[in-house]
Amino acid sequence: MSKRQRIGLHYATKIKLTGFLFVLPVLVYFGVLSFFPILSAFFYSFFEYNIFSEGVFVGFRNYIAIFSSPQFINSLKATLIYTLGYCVIVFIVAFGLALLLKRSFPLRDAYQFIFFMPLVISLIVISITWYAMFIPSGLVNNILGTKKIDWLTSTKLAIWVVILLSVWKWSGFYMIVFLSGLNAIPEQYYDAAKIDGAGNFTSFRLITLPLLKPTITFVLVISMIGSVKVIEPMYIITKGGPVDSTRVLALRIYEEAFKNFNMGRASAMSVVLFMIILILTVLQFRLIDIKE
Repeated sequence: MSKRQRIGLHYATKIKLTGFLFVLPVLVYFGVLSFFPILSAFFYSFFEYNIFSEGVFVGFRNYIAIFSSPQFINSLKATLIYTLGYCVIVFIVAFGLALLLKRSFPLRDAYQFIFFMPLVISLIVISITWYAMFIPSGLVNNILGTKKIDWLTSTKLAIWVVILLSVWKWSGFYMIVFLSGLNAIPEQYYDAAKIDGAGNFTSFRLITLPLLKPTITFVLVISMIGSVKVIEPMYIITKGGPVDSTRVLALRIYEEAFKNFNMGRASAMSVVLFMIILILTVLQFRLIDIKE
């Protein structure tokens, strides 16, 4: 190896080492706060463990127990209803707002700021406010008039109260994401389509949607992952009720771990939740079929 090659190899190694040192804090952060807890959950899911005593290996007994539990199945159903309702509505609202704000009109920036504002408000504060609004004597029933609706004690309505809260909270964030994607599409494509006689709907179908696929995938995946992890609104507004209609899987895991102190069973539920997120994420990528 010549001297020039050795110098080049030394320089390349130095550059790689420097880059590794810059990303090392991030790797440590994710390793300690993400990967280690995930591996711990897998490990403890095979143990009967309550944090006050040493764990006893029980194999797949925790998994058999949770899938034999009607409460766990109800939590899966509540999670499915919440996730589907939230993801569909927040997608439509955020995409619609982005399309409206893409146009130029007076006070557009002000409207954009207003729609984004809920994102910076604490979810706990919003949940407390939402609870006060939807109690029988709250603002919502007062606006509706004489008919008093028991929003929070209805097994059909309570979950939708929480869904609307989440949509109001996060629509502004996904609106900004969609706006970024829309603004990245060159205007020349639309100008060329107009010259060819394409209308607004044709341009939207043949230009906007195909070029927005990466953004759509990001919104669907992130909103889905966020929805299956949500816990604060259910805990504050409904306590998982009525009749477990809002006791989603994340809340069930919290109660199993920190109220019943059954860490082994809670870990098994966490593993199931992880696998659900993984499968849904892969399915979304396959269905949308992003091509580089």
